[in-house]
Amino acid sequence: MIQVIVFYKLKEESIESFTRAFKIARTNVLLEDGCLQYEIFVSPYTPNRFCLVEKWASDEAIGVHLKTKHLADFQALTKDWFEEKPIIELKNIENERQL
Repeated sequence: MIQVIVFYKLKEESIESFTRAFKIARTNVLLEDGCLQYEIFVSPYTPNRFCLVEKWASDEAIGVHLKTKHLADFQALTKDWFEEKPIIELKNIENERQL
């Protein structure tokens, strides 16, 4: 299982638009084979900071996800909404203990 965590810092004026766009994108992503989790969280202290947590069954599932039209559309729509470039972290969590 692969975990992907994406940290976003949005421009203040883009928060509502991003939230709406993410809800639509999430619906499509959750229908993909191999998607086990796709949730976003907002910082309780800094309302323009978001954290996306994804879990995928395999590298192959992520590879297919990265080629989907709905992901390309989401990225094109949101590309100018960020204050900073998103930070993406990946980790194979297959053999890790759950806390």
